[in-house]
Amino acid sequence: MKSIGIITDSTSSITPQAAKELDIRVLPMPFYIDGKCHYENAGLSRSDFFACQAAGKDIHTSQPSPEEVTWQWDHALKEYKHILYFPISSGLSGSYSTACILAQEHPYTGRVFVVDAGRVSTLLHQSILDALQLIDEGYKAEEIKHIIEKSRSDFSIYIAVEQLDSLCRGGSWVYAILYCDDRFCGSFGSDGRYCRNVFYRYLCCCIPRDDRRRAFRTAPENQGD
Repeated sequence: MKSIGIITDSTSSITPQAAKELDIRVLPMPFYIDGKCHYENAGLSRSDFFACQAAGKDIHTSQPSPEEVTWQWDHALKEYKHILYFPISSGLSGSYSTACILAQEHPYTGRVFVVDAGRVSTLLHQSILDALQLIDEGYKAEEIKHIIEKSRSDFSIYIAVEQLDSLCRGGSWVYAILYCDDRFCGSFGSDGRYCRNVFYRYLCCCIPRDDRRRAFRTAPENQGD
């Protein structure tokens, strides 16, 4: 039996082919289009998804069910003594909290370690590559979890979009982020009212702490406006 295996979800942007090459498992994340459930990288192509998005269809994301998560764990534990599970950042989804509860149950206690890398997409992918390297270097699963979580503030990512309609329709917290002379000015929801923690909750894991503090200090509601 191998020592440590890695499972993540498709928010890591790791394709099935790349997962096979890395010898890891990727849990497809569910999402809904006009009420119908789909799974990332399963059935619906990316071009079809973007076509639905451009057509203004109702698209919402969801976390995997506990049964889907434990099914992956059960199969992996037949091959590995320990599992490192990398869900999407706890700041973006309840997937991490759900996995932590599941990991406290038999037979997962002491065998499944849920890692909150605080990242998504490319940065989560990089965390998994770092974990694979640490495995090769002989680190234990619990040690790798500690190292990855300790390094969560070592990276930053800033994202710009061409238009905000899809973010609003998708239920994202981000509706509008305004910058003026590199100073955070405010965030506004689809109804035009100020949203205090919109950007913070969406990418809190990726923005330097000093930037987050500055955003809250300059927020209108924190200035008595």
